[in-house]
Order: sequence, then C-alpha cells, then structure tokens
Amino acid sequence: MSSPSTIQLLMRVPLLAGITEAEAIALFMASEKVRFNKSQLLVEEGETEQSLYIILSGRVHVVLSGSKGKSITLATLGAGECVGEMGALDQQPASATVIAENSVDALKLDRLTFSDVLHQNPHISVTILKTLARRLHSTHQQIVRLASVSVQGRVARTLMDMATPLSAAELLIKGKVKHAAIAAKVGATREMVGKALKDLEANGFISKEPDGSIRVRDKRARPRL
Repeated sequence: MSSPSTIQLLMRVPLLAGITEAEAIALFMASEKVRFNKSQLLVEEGETEQSLYIILSGRVHVVLSGSKGKSITLATLGAGECVGEMGALDQQPASATVIAENSVDALKLDRLTFSDVLHQNPHISVTILKTLARRLHSTHQQIVRLASVSVQGRVARTLMDMATPLSAAELLIKGKVKHAAIAAKVGATREMVGKALKDLEANGFISKEPDGSIRVRDKRARPRL
C-alpha cells in the first residue's frame, strides 16, 4: 500500500510536476522501494543498464570523473529529486556516478516501466524535457565556472554556499570541514584546497574555530575571484 506522504512527495517531484494523485499512485504501484547504504552506488558512470530513482529520504552526490583520478561533485540531491532519468530515457551509458551520502530510501523504476508511464501520460514527458534542459544548462554553467575561476576563488564560493548566516557580516559552517569534500566540489586536489584555505585565512576571509567550524566574512572581505 502507498502512504499519503509518499504520494504527496511524488506529486511534488520537479521532474514529474503536474501529475495527478491517481497518476502518482499508479507510478508508486509500478515502482520498487529500495534502500542504499552510505557510500553505495545508485548509478555508476559508464553503465548501460539503468533505472530511474526517486529519492524518498537521504542524500546522494552526483560525481563526474576527471583527469588524473580527480572527480567533481556536480550536485547533491535529496528527497523529491530524481537520478538516472537520462539513461532510462535514451539508453546511453551513464555520464556520472551517483553515490549515497547516507542511508537512502528510493523508488526504482526500470527503463521499460518508466517508458510505459511516459506513454500513458504524455504531459509528463513535456515536463521532464523542460527539467532536463534546466539541469543541462546548470551543469554547463558549473563546468564553465570551474574552468575560468582560480582554485582559491572556487573554494571561497563553495564555503559561502555551505555556510549559514550568523549576522549581516558573518556566516558559519558548523563542524569540521573535510578537505576531500571541498576538493570534490571544486575539481582540485586536497593539497590545493588546503593551500587555498590557508590563503583565505591569511587574508581574513575565513577564521577557524576550536571545534573545526569555519567563520566566513561577508562579501566585502571576500578575495578577488
């Protein structure tokens, strides 16, 4: 049986925006509920047998392999988001790897089931095309930024994205920040991130707390990017 909360979540999924309650129930009935443990792969770059996953709880990282063994985190997705839709649509090898950040519950639709849903609900296909176009544009912009901005600039922007406002002048990133996590987001090595953090601290953009948290100054103290 489907729960009301799951059906409501399906109706709010951006990729499926506009589906009716009856369609959401039909989608749920056609899917399989699966669970992934921390660091388990939902999708592996290059694989051809793909399914669509609708995340019910937990978070996943979408990671793209780079040169010299480095990887870039393109996105972090949570409840209500979808992964694997491109492979389920065009049957091409997966262009990125999707890794569970923590325990993840998801609904899985294999390619044939997903295709049947689209044929029975043509307006969903239009919504999906619009969503995919926006994602492609966003990914392209991120790649351009990575190519045109210095490592220090990319680290600075990432820290600001991670931080929570404390006041009009300061932001805070609670808890110890792992260099590897930042390196994955900015497409650099941990050593390069470490040097960038030291430089940012030296010029007053950030300061470290005893518990490992990081205070970020307001935009007027930001380094030139």
